[in-house]
Amino acid sequence: MTHSWELGKSYTRHEIANVLGGSEISYLPMDGGRVVCGCFTYEDNPQLPDVILPGTRSDIEAEAVEFCKGYEVPIFVKIRENQWYYVGNYRVARASTDPFEIERHQVLSGRERKGRDRISSGLVP
Repeated sequence: MTHSWELGKSYTRHEIANVLGGSEISYLPMDGGRVVCGCFTYEDNPQLPDVILPGTRSDIEAEAVEFCKGYEVPIFVKIRENQWYYVGNYRVARASTDPFEIERHQVLSGRERKGRDRISSGLVP
């Protein structure tokens, strides 16, 4: 389904999922085996939209691998509770699993080095 998202306009996760499909809670919701959009927070990804930092849970890593296939998806950034602003369509230009680069992003992000905050890769849309 084609939809014209308005730059800077706020949408709810329910509205996004109704149009694109996929989960209302996933960072990279998938439908039919493809990532349909990205929904990120500055808290977990302080360099948005230039750098996305996937976590290490298996479903998150699988979504990140799919997103790395290079197709364009709409990206939304959470500004307030249930307010996700559309910031444009992006595709991954580069992905890194280099331990030194990951550690640098881990420190810059302020995220913990264990649990759900541990970073698995760096994606550069």
